[in-house]
Amino acid sequence: MQAPVALTARAPAMAGRTSRHIGSDGRFLPGARPTTLWVDRRCRPARATTPRGPALPGAEVVVLSSRPSSTTPSTTPVTRRQRRAAERAARAAEPGRRRVASGRRGPSPITRITLAAGAAGLALVVILGVLQGRAPASASVEPPLRQIPTELADGRSLGRADAPVTLEVWSDFQCPACGVFAADTEPTLALDQVAAGILRIEAHDAAFIGQRVGRSYDESVEAAAGARCAAEQNRFWPFHDYLYANQDRENAGAFSDERLTAVATAVGLDVPAWQACRDAGTARAAVREETRLAREQGIDSTPTLRIAGQTLVGAASAEDIAAIIRAAVPSAPAASPSPVTSPGPSTAAPSGSP
Repeated sequence: MQAPVALTARAPAMAGRTSRHIGSDGRFLPGARPTTLWVDRRCRPARATTPRGPALPGAEVVVLSSRPSSTTPSTTPVTRRQRRAAERAARAAEPGRRRVASGRRGPSPITRITLAAGAAGLALVVILGVLQGRAPASASVEPPLRQIPTELADGRSLGRADAPVTLEVWSDFQCPACGVFAADTEPTLALDQVAAGILRIEAHDAAFIGQRVGRSYDESVEAAAGARCAAEQNRFWPFHDYLYANQDRENAGAFSDERLTAVATAVGLDVPAWQACRDAGTARAAVREETRLAREQGIDSTPTLRIAGQTLVGAASAEDIAAIIRAAVPSAPAASPSPVTSPGPSTAAPSGSP
């Protein structure tokens, strides 16, 4: 026989719709504790019998739980707390289930993700710190193949102030085409037209390239500021020549603080005085201001050359510039052939502003 089922009986609706329960004597009593009834599952619960009373016609029977068929006391949980305790005990008893002792549980998945993201961010900061203001390989610098004679220098200019023709050179020390012009064209012009008193070359800053990456250490600005501080010791042009001779990939550490100091040492500067000039910040501010003026004048590429009312963009040859000079001053000498010490203008495109 199937195990009986525990039931509770409720009286049908009475006057005033008061709910009554069955007392121990089998009668409906208001407020009395309900008595458990038992009925066979196979029977329809049309009649309910109390342990001590007759069947109660019209009683409503509600199933609560199964009663075990043996005489062994039931261990089936009744309350919600008991059911949850039983479920936890059953899960703990499953074979192969890993048990984690309280207080020794590992980090949650969210914690692991947070820690991994933090570690990745720290690594990125370290890498950027290395790239900003650090040399790509070493702080050693190479001397330029050709240098402009220092006796022609006048601060950041070359030649006499009353020369009939002036060449403005707007450049960025990180610009590859500017490096071609500085290595091939400027030394030839200096030896021919500048030395003859016909041409004056004026250097101007258009420090665009460092702005492309938005770092606090702007290599274009720092290099130009270092050159301006070298000019205070009348060593602008040697510093200028060394910078272009030691170019590397843009914004990759070629003009780090360590490398600029190595250039200052190589050109024979009073390094503490030069460093004090840099630390003052005046030179950096002057570089940024002149770069702003370049944009105001429509200059957006380097090198940009202005001579005799003409504007040239790119690393123009000494022959091309000499032809412009002769058109303005017929007595000007022709440019002497210059040795090629760097990639020609066709392979070094001008650098544009960001």
